[in-house]
Amino acid sequence: MTTLDDLHAEQNKVYQSIGTPKEYKLGKSIVTSCYRQEITGTYILLTELKRLGFNCPIEVFYREGELIDDEVQELTRLYPDYVVFKKLKKTFEPFTDRWGNQKGWATKVYAILESEYEENFWIDSDNFPIRNCLDLFEDAEYKEKGSLFWRDVYSIDRANQYWSGSDFWKAFNIAPNDGEPFESGQFLINKKQCWKQLYMMIYYTEQQKIYYQFGGDAECWRMAWQYVATQEKAYHVQYNY
Repeated sequence: MTTLDDLHAEQNKVYQSIGTPKEYKLGKSIVTSCYRQEITGTYILLTELKRLGFNCPIEVFYREGELIDDEVQELTRLYPDYVVFKKLKKTFEPFTDRWGNQKGWATKVYAILESEYEENFWIDSDNFPIRNCLDLFEDAEYKEKGSLFWRDVYSIDRANQYWSGSDFWKAFNIAPNDGEPFESGQFLINKKQCWKQLYMMIYYTEQQKIYYQFGGDAECWRMAWQYVATQEKAYHVQYNY
């Protein structure tokens, strides 16, 4: 039986084992994923990226068996100068949520890791930009910190997760705080600059049966950033009780 002490010791061991970043190609790309149920969303996304002039590499990842060659070819034709479909190398079991639904959230994490470019703008295949926002790569906060996340908004049914004594904070070994939840439907990351955070995110994903039950990948992204900040004694806001 795994105890909290065991869990925290493993987290610390993983953090201490973080090495140098992987080698990536200098440059920026849009990264997304596609599976059969999201073909329509991907079609709209790629059409909009073309219409808005997103003139950068667009990497679309999919898992073995999720798409057939004809589907890949048809979607690639939407923006052939920039769109490349890539089969995910990493294999994993989908996460099963409390209602018995299988979720492939880990695809996002491994797609970012397997993207060949150093800087990525992740966009979910059901999220559609209303302007060409590649200028976000020049955002001052992004350039300073190496990442840019938007605030998520949760319903009140998540409130019990954030009280000071909840298992959420205990599992991630983070002091209760009022940091804003991350929306993971779109974000920017410089993997070289944020390698430690990404490394922890990969660990949480490898242990998704434990960590994804607290809100899927979205909360793990936030906790990866907070865990590194805690270890490095960087900025960390706490509640005043």
